[in-house]
Amino acid sequence: MKYKAFLLIFAVIVTSCENDSISDLTPANPDVTLHDLFWANSSISANQQLNIKVGDTVRWTWGSGTHNLRSTSGVESFDSGYISTAGYQFMHEFTVVGATQYVCDPHVASMFGTITVTE
Repeated sequence: MKYKAFLLIFAVIVTSCENDSISDLTPANPDVTLHDLFWANSSISANQQLNIKVGDTVRWTWGSGTHNLRSTSGVESFDSGYISTAGYQFMHEFTVVGATQYVCDPHVASMFGTITVTE
Protein backbone atom coordinates (compact mmCIF):
# COMPACT_ATOMS: atom_id res chain seq x y z
CA MET A 1 0.00 0.00 0.00
CA LYS A 2 2.79 2.43 0.91
CA TYR A 3 4.55 1.57 -2.35
CA LYS A 4 1.45 2.46 -4.42
CA ALA A 5 1.04 5.75 -2.57
CA PHE A 6 4.70 6.55 -3.18
CA LEU A 7 4.36 5.82 -6.91
CA LEU A 8 1.25 7.99 -7.16
CA ILE A 9 2.92 10.93 -5.40
CA PHE A 10 6.06 10.49 -7.51
CA ALA A 11 4.02 10.46 -10.74
CA VAL A 12 2.19 13.66 -9.74
CA ILE A 13 5.46 15.45 -8.92
CA VAL A 14 7.16 14.39 -12.16
CA THR A 15 4.14 15.39 -14.23
CA SER A 16 3.93 18.78 -12.51
CA CYS A 17 7.63 19.51 -12.99
CA GLU A 18 7.56 18.42 -16.60
CA ASN A 19 4.68 20.74 -17.47
CA ASP A 20 6.30 23.73 -15.74
CA SER A 21 9.61 23.14 -17.48
CA ILE A 22 8.04 22.98 -20.93
CA SER A 23 6.00 26.15 -20.50
CA ASP A 24 9.01 28.02 -19.08
CA LEU A 25 11.02 27.27 -22.22
CA THR A 26 8.38 28.21 -24.77
CA PRO A 27 8.33 31.74 -26.22
CA ALA A 28 5.30 33.79 -25.19
CA ASN A 29 4.23 34.28 -28.82
CA PRO A 30 4.19 31.11 -30.96
CA ASP A 31 4.63 33.19 -34.15
CA VAL A 32 8.16 34.30 -33.27
CA THR A 33 11.43 32.56 -34.01
CA LEU A 34 13.46 30.92 -31.25
CA HIS A 35 17.26 31.16 -31.67
CA ASP A 36 19.33 28.65 -29.67
CA LEU A 37 22.89 29.40 -28.54
CA PHE A 38 25.20 27.17 -26.49
CA TRP A 39 26.76 29.21 -23.67
CA ALA A 40 30.10 27.66 -22.67
CA ASN A 41 33.71 28.77 -22.63
CA SER A 42 35.38 28.19 -26.03
CA SER A 43 32.16 27.13 -27.77
CA ILE A 44 31.38 28.31 -31.29
CA SER A 45 28.34 30.31 -30.21
CA ALA A 46 30.14 31.92 -27.23
CA ASN A 47 31.32 34.71 -29.55
CA GLN A 48 28.15 35.16 -31.56
CA GLN A 49 26.98 37.95 -33.84
CA LEU A 50 23.29 37.22 -34.38
CA ASN A 51 20.74 39.08 -36.54
CA ILE A 52 17.10 38.58 -35.54
CA LYS A 53 13.67 40.18 -35.99
CA VAL A 54 11.65 42.19 -33.46
CA GLY A 55 9.79 39.78 -31.19
CA ASP A 56 12.24 36.90 -31.67
CA THR A 57 13.54 35.08 -28.60
CA VAL A 58 17.11 33.96 -27.96
CA ARG A 59 17.69 30.97 -25.67
CA TRP A 60 21.16 30.36 -24.25
CA THR A 61 21.89 26.89 -22.84
CA TRP A 62 24.70 26.61 -20.29
CA GLY A 63 27.58 24.18 -20.69
CA SER A 64 29.73 23.19 -17.73
CA GLY A 65 31.28 25.74 -15.39
CA THR A 66 29.98 28.93 -13.84
CA HIS A 67 28.69 31.57 -16.24
CA ASN A 68 26.48 34.61 -16.34
CA LEU A 69 24.90 36.39 -19.27
CA ARG A 70 24.65 40.15 -19.01
CA SER A 71 23.94 42.89 -21.51
CA THR A 72 26.73 45.47 -21.43
CA SER A 73 25.41 48.13 -23.81
CA GLY A 74 22.77 48.68 -26.42
CA VAL A 75 19.01 48.97 -26.60
CA GLU A 76 17.95 46.05 -24.35
CA SER A 77 18.90 45.03 -20.82
CA PHE A 78 19.10 41.55 -19.26
CA ASP A 79 21.10 39.68 -16.62
CA SER A 80 20.90 35.96 -15.88
CA GLY A 81 22.91 36.08 -12.66
CA TYR A 82 25.66 33.52 -12.03
CA ILE A 83 24.64 29.93 -12.83
CA SER A 84 26.73 26.75 -12.37
CA THR A 85 24.17 24.24 -13.63
CA ALA A 86 24.97 22.57 -16.96
CA GLY A 87 21.86 22.57 -19.13
CA TYR A 88 20.38 25.70 -17.51
CA GLN A 89 18.53 27.85 -20.05
CA PHE A 90 18.06 31.61 -20.09
CA MET A 91 15.68 33.24 -22.57
CA HIS A 92 15.16 36.84 -23.61
CA GLU A 93 12.60 38.21 -26.06
CA PHE A 94 13.99 41.13 -28.06
CA THR A 95 11.43 43.88 -28.63
CA VAL A 96 13.50 46.95 -29.59
CA VAL A 97 15.22 47.60 -32.96
CA GLY A 98 18.97 48.03 -32.56
CA ALA A 99 22.03 46.22 -31.26
CA THR A 100 22.72 44.84 -27.78
CA GLN A 101 26.12 43.58 -26.65
CA TYR A 102 26.38 40.84 -24.02
CA VAL A 103 29.13 39.09 -22.06
CA CYS A 104 29.96 36.38 -19.52
CA ASP A 105 31.85 38.28 -16.79
CA PRO A 106 34.15 35.38 -15.70
CA HIS A 107 35.10 34.74 -19.37
CA VAL A 108 35.09 38.23 -20.89
CA ALA A 109 37.82 37.44 -23.43
CA SER A 110 36.03 34.46 -24.99
CA MET A 111 32.31 34.66 -24.18
CA PHE A 112 30.61 37.72 -25.66
CA GLY A 113 28.44 38.68 -28.57
CA THR A 114 26.02 41.08 -30.20
CA ILE A 115 22.34 40.64 -31.00
CA THR A 116 21.12 42.97 -33.76
CA VAL A 117 17.35 43.35 -34.02
CA THR A 118 15.63 44.57 -37.20
CA GLU A 119 11.99 45.13 -38.20
